[in-house]
Amino acid sequence: TGNGDGDGFYSPDFLKTGKCGERTVLRGGVCRFDFSSTVQNIPESQRVSLFGTARFKLATNATLFSEVGFSDYKTTPRFAPPAQPGIYMTQALVDRHVTPYLAQLGIPAGSFYPVGDPSFLGPSINLRVYDAGGRTDEYRTKTTHVVLGAEGNFGNFDYTTYLTHSENKFTDTLTSGYLSSNKFNALVASGAFDPLAAGIGTSVAVLAPAVLHQVFDSSKSQLDIVSAKGSLPVAKLGGGDLAVGLGIDGGRQRFADTPSAIAMGANALQPTFTDTPIGGSSGSLPFDSKRNTVGMYAEIVAPIAKSLELSGAVRFDRFSAVTNSQNFNSAGAPIAAATQGKSASDTTFKISGRFQPITELLFRGSIGTGFKAPTLNNITNPVQAFGSTGFHDCPPGLAANLSRFCTTVSSEYNLRTGGNPNTDATGLKPEKSEQWTLGFRVEPNRAISFGVDLWSVKLKDRIDTVPEDVAFSNGVTYGKLFSVLPDPVTGRPTLTYTQSPSNEGKARYMGLDFDVTSNVGTPIGKLTSRATLTYMIRSQYEVTGQPGYQTSLGGIGPDTENTFRWLANLSFTLESGAFTNSLTVSMKPGYGDAPSTASSGSEIRLVNANGSIGGRVAVTRRVSSYSLLDWQGKYQITKEFSVTAGIKNLLDTDPPFSIQNLDGTGNMRGFDARYADPLGRQFFLSAAYKF
Repeated sequence: TGNGDGDGFYSPDFLKTGKCGERTVLRGGVCRFDFSSTVQNIPESQRVSLFGTARFKLATNATLFSEVGFSDYKTTPRFAPPAQPGIYMTQALVDRHVTPYLAQLGIPAGSFYPVGDPSFLGPSINLRVYDAGGRTDEYRTKTTHVVLGAEGNFGNFDYTTYLTHSENKFTDTLTSGYLSSNKFNALVASGAFDPLAAGIGTSVAVLAPAVLHQVFDSSKSQLDIVSAKGSLPVAKLGGGDLAVGLGIDGGRQRFADTPSAIAMGANALQPTFTDTPIGGSSGSLPFDSKRNTVGMYAEIVAPIAKSLELSGAVRFDRFSAVTNSQNFNSAGAPIAAATQGKSASDTTFKISGRFQPITELLFRGSIGTGFKAPTLNNITNPVQAFGSTGFHDCPPGLAANLSRFCTTVSSEYNLRTGGNPNTDATGLKPEKSEQWTLGFRVEPNRAISFGVDLWSVKLKDRIDTVPEDVAFSNGVTYGKLFSVLPDPVTGRPTLTYTQSPSNEGKARYMGLDFDVTSNVGTPIGKLTSRATLTYMIRSQYEVTGQPGYQTSLGGIGPDTENTFRWLANLSFTLESGAFTNSLTVSMKPGYGDAPSTASSGSEIRLVNANGSIGGRVAVTRRVSSYSLLDWQGKYQITKEFSVTAGIKNLLDTDPPFSIQNLDGTGNMRGFDARYADPLGRQFFLSAAYKF
């Protein structure tokens, strides 16, 4: 329990009994909920898919073709019970859970703001509503993909033309844990539910009428493309035909979002609506955006001689600005359809060549440029509430008018995310790249082959957001990303961090790719062995507000990600008649773990002699290396029918320990789910029939 000025921040149960209740730990004199013990590491998922192709020969040189694909993917992640800071107390709750402890806290009676204070400074509760259940969403994506086309030739001219329609429909349905704030507040006001007295499991039935069971949000994305391309030989060269290809494609992209009434909350579209979700975000706004694209390209392949081949390609792309038919001003009021973002176009190229002076030796290389327009989501997604940040201390140097809304302990703050719809110089520019490769391959005989490629990629105007840990590390540099806004549920002025994409500057990467393949006969069959290794020489990027280039090579960097210094894979496949057995080893080296700093969500704390959690400790540590061994066996029963069985993670290897604390990984703690698999040994069996 606490109040707006921070005169007292305490746990009534701890002051009453001297110990914390179930699923809580003592930290800084306050009982904190152990939320990571209540979430799923890997959510339940289900996928149903259907794919088919058809071809119809109209004539010797003309064929119609089609592809149809459908999929229905559903996943049901479960998170911790709903958390809500700043729920205002009734006078009855104050009399029961505040007044008896004032002397113990050293706070004179009447020295704090009263219940119902219009400045939102009255007594409030930071709460986990455990008996509402773990927050459970059903995320469901239904995908439709249809292609209709024709291909054939007129003499030496080969052509292909087709239409593509792809559509994704997404819904987020609340099935457990989330609460209607109106119904919850009514239960508290009536005295039916006392959030500071209810024990675990005692109020499930009382809270059930307030638990939400509804579609929270739905969105739809569409991509329609018409394309035509053709090629023909135009001359004879020493190594074969000089061939030229031409193509053109045009498309329309559309992305629309339709949040529910409770996801939007009170706004200009529904000014009399008052409800908000406890445990979720409110303040969403609908949008319906689209843009057109066009691309044209030409390619040429020139076999100069038997040993030398050159090829080249050039492409022009243009993306229109985005049109949003459901547009809102900065105050959330609907306005007329508007253009968002900026149109963009560019011409890119690629030149490559291969030189094979002798059969056993090949040299190869390429150079080119790239172009990537910002996505519709980057541009048109409204800036809106998106839950909370990780745990952070108040950003050092933050302006006083903002920092006075910080808490005195490491806390979560409100988070807003959205696109960048600006049409001026602050609007998003497309990412552009320059890349080259240079390598060789040696194959002294059919039994062994070895290749090496050196590659480099440079990006300009990289589209990204300022990482949360970076922003909370410096309130002076990143102060403009913080504001004080009403909490979507309580209306209380709350420090809020806003993340939206911008052009973060340059990035540059360089590495070496190695691969070795051997094929040998054995008394029991043909053995194929393959080894691949990628070694990173350079991985650097710029972050707005940070001097020079940053890096995540060999350790968690400012972007909260790790770039492994190297990655290696070994595979061994033995073919013995109808049986095929494969062993695969994947290897990752150790790396520097997430920093345990005041600004980051990753913390290491001392455990006191009485079992309570003590102060923060700065530790520099490394995550251990990680290797997995997989086996797969296949039995080709007939030409048409086969059965495959296998074991993933044959040795049941645990993921290495990490202190990373990223909410984007689903609240998982103790390991980094981006780079390691917590499932352990897994068995699978499949059958295939071709007809």
